[in-house]
Amino acid sequence: MDHRDENGPPDQAEASPSLEGPEYGRLRAEIEQWIRYGMANTTRIYSRVAEKLSPSDRPLFVQYGLEVPEDDARCRIRKQFDEVILQQARAVGPQIFLSHVVIRRLHEWFKIEQNGPELLERLGKQLAWGARVKRGDSTFPLDDPQLYLVNKDLMREVRLLLRGVREELDRTNSIPQKDELLDGLQKRIVNPARSFPRLFENWGSVRQFLQSVNGRPLLLRIATGKATPSEFVAGWWASISGHPPDYARKAISKLGNRRAVR
Repeated sequence: MDHRDENGPPDQAEASPSLEGPEYGRLRAEIEQWIRYGMANTTRIYSRVAEKLSPSDRPLFVQYGLEVPEDDARCRIRKQFDEVILQQARAVGPQIFLSHVVIRRLHEWFKIEQNGPELLERLGKQLAWGARVKRGDSTFPLDDPQLYLVNKDLMREVRLLLRGVREELDRTNSIPQKDELLDGLQKRIVNPARSFPRLFENWGSVRQFLQSVNGRPLLLRIATGKATPSEFVAGWWASISGHPPDYARKAISKLGNRRAVR
């Protein structure tokens, strides 16, 4: 007979999941992955904000972050920071909440920012938009001039990444399994040396792309040393924008032409 008080706390053994054995290992690996995604999201947001700020505001942001002493500059920087959060939420979805700076800023939207309710409404709409893109029901515009620079960096980094994979394949003379290859790519990208800063910033969405139905053929080509930087990068742009790879490639190329005209 169970003599516990029906209104009392549950038995401790029943209330807490076991933190031993394989389940603990899986949980720890998942948390570590979340932390990596959060770090990447934070790095990407700061990078995007710095790229979009004026030459006079950029050094202030680098030095003070969102706590710039001068009121007007702080207002401009926080406004740009908020816009980047909204853009990134549309692209990466709920992963945006793994960034500690995003959570901190959302608390400020909720509690103190005068336009906080409007920003939170926009956040919901951006997430819904991103969900429709994932289902093939909508697309994102590829019209931000900064995307050309991001693409240029990605092409250079992916070229180095694939070269390293091919060298590893030649050395081992074996084709890795999917999970083994993904983990190997992650170890190359998420490392203290930050040899692949753009890929690190976007690793969450890049990994999702490689695990998706559209990304699996590319993953196989990477595993056999046949993938090209162009198909890798264009495929990733397609996965986050909803456009076909060829369209994404041409749209970003046009952004480069516009920069050249200027």
